[in-house]
Amino acid sequence: MTEAWLPRNRIPVILVEPVYKGNVGAVTRVMNNFGFTDLRIVGEVPKAEDYYVAVHSQEILDNAGIFDTLEEAVVGCDRLIALSRRRGVKKKVDFLPWNLAEYVHSYPELRIGLVFGRETYGLKDGEADLCHHRAYIPTAPHFPSLNLAQAVSVVLYEVFKAGRGKPSVKNTPASTTELGEASSFLRQVMQNMGYDRVGDTERSLRILDEVLLKAEATPYTLRKVRQIFNRFLVLHTGTGLKFEPDEEA
Repeated sequence: MTEAWLPRNRIPVILVEPVYKGNVGAVTRVMNNFGFTDLRIVGEVPKAEDYYVAVHSQEILDNAGIFDTLEEAVVGCDRLIALSRRRGVKKKVDFLPWNLAEYVHSYPELRIGLVFGRETYGLKDGEADLCHHRAYIPTAPHFPSLNLAQAVSVVLYEVFKAGRGKPSVKNTPASTTELGEASSFLRQVMQNMGYDRVGDTERSLRILDEVLLKAEATPYTLRKVRQIFNRFLVLHTGTGLKFEPDEEA
């Protein structure tokens, strides 16, 4: 048998305001089962019942990060995946558990946070909006809601199992900072072209941001997109924005 792949602290498990006693302990135990070590909790510190359930996994609980907000808890993560059973036109699902696992292993250089909401009503819209992707665990339609620890178990098992194969590693995508800089550049181009007079700049930018994010655009791709938009600006106004020299892939 080949040596098991262990995620350790590359894939933080982030629990937002867990409610029921013992759930954090059960999550900790399954994290230990599959080699995850980075636990982050938004809300209260684990209780005595959590330590009782976290058999041989107390060290993960002791080292868990405790935060007041999700914004604080996700610092250091390159990408965030929200686990939610809510689906709809504005709540599109990017991954099922096995696709999520493939994604994690396709980008080994990224620190990818897995965000699980409250047992009672999940993530608030603002919290879900902080996440770059959304994942869904399919269940029987008559009873779709999973217990928190069960949901975590399903996802961590799929990620662990996928690590035993030979995943296709892809080029490291642009960082969130680079994506933000590209978005700001595109905004300036659109404003200089007078786009505000003919359409909704914010809505269009959200679509462009989503396209670049979902495509996991590389820094090279972002430079090319900025270059293309800058050329449009030159053709439209005669003047472009300051742009860094082009680089080959």
